[in-house]
Amino acid sequence: MKKAQGSPKILHVATVPEFLPFLENQLSYFKYHGFDTHILSSPGRQLDEFAEAEGITKHEIPMKREISLLKDLKSLWKFWILLRKNRFDIVHVHTPKAGLLGMIAAFLAGVEVRIYHMHGLTYTTRTGMKKNILKWSEKLTCRLSTQTYAVSKSLREYAIEQNLISSEKIRTIQNGSINGLDYEYRYKRSTYPIEEFYKDYHLSIDHFVIGFVGRLVRDKGVAELVEAFHKLKDRHKKVKLLVVGEMEDHHGLPEEVLQTIEEDPEIIYAGTVENAAPYYALMDVLVFPTYREGFGMVAIEAMAMGTPVIASEVLGCVDTVEDGKNGFLIPPRNVEAIVDKVEFYMNHEDVRRQHGDYGREVVCEKYEQSTIWGEMLGDYQTQMKKI
Repeated sequence: MKKAQGSPKILHVATVPEFLPFLENQLSYFKYHGFDTHILSSPGRQLDEFAEAEGITKHEIPMKREISLLKDLKSLWKFWILLRKNRFDIVHVHTPKAGLLGMIAAFLAGVEVRIYHMHGLTYTTRTGMKKNILKWSEKLTCRLSTQTYAVSKSLREYAIEQNLISSEKIRTIQNGSINGLDYEYRYKRSTYPIEEFYKDYHLSIDHFVIGFVGRLVRDKGVAELVEAFHKLKDRHKKVKLLVVGEMEDHHGLPEEVLQTIEEDPEIIYAGTVENAAPYYALMDVLVFPTYREGFGMVAIEAMAMGTPVIASEVLGCVDTVEDGKNGFLIPPRNVEAIVDKVEFYMNHEDVRRQHGDYGREVVCEKYEQSTIWGEMLGDYQTQMKKI
């Protein structure tokens, strides 16, 4: 494809607009540094608001997360038309479906710099034919990219071990994460009137608050967390579970689990929130019993707010949680391990505070946003010099 004239053009792509907050302030940074920056996702209010806030151009193409051959082919055709018309210098794709469709369309349209941002591998928790299809899709996406970023070092190593990509073609920006963290303001306890949040949810300092932030789906270990909480509240008084996140249509959870979250008087269901930061400050510990992860942003968000983390010992989480230092790593799908580590923190307040303090130190040292953006910008410029 012939290069566009003027400022270099870059298109970031995600399957659904709910993903876009993970890129907050990053795309406006690229615009400030001379890129004609565009964003594409399925239509939605969040796409409109994100594009306006970042001051960038938006594009809409309906995409489905699940496999849907006819709809996927229609989306691919629209993708190709858009790329041929706009002549982007760089196409940078996120999430599995947008990754696959975006890399195929960019390859066919002759885009010379094609970046796939690997956020996790969905096939690792699937079985049978679906697992094979998803793994093949990942491999094809990597093959069609000119550069792949893995959001964590452990994910990069696993992708290489799985023969998805060669070691020369995949890298991790800094210490991982997609966007770093604004730990100087947004993820800082002093930013928020925490006492008011305590009052809003009828909490006191006598309560021990177990927290969860994330999509309410099977793969996040929600069922195990609810079961563990039942055991804990039977043994202890003044224990609460604070749940923050969206109930998705295709959640894969038993209906009684969702019903318990909504109806149990000891469970506070906050739903979807625009800013989870003050909710972490209400938690004595974040429990993140995920089955799989690419990085696990909620872990460093909690750590930045001084909250220790109990997380599954899976890809991504092993990059952020230092066992026995800023939290604990536990086997996935293990209810008793959740109970054991939560009770440890309940009985060792001094250790809980030490782990929380150290967690914030780790975030401030490793996940500074401008450093991550700067390295990515430099990589863009390096790749463009090669074409």
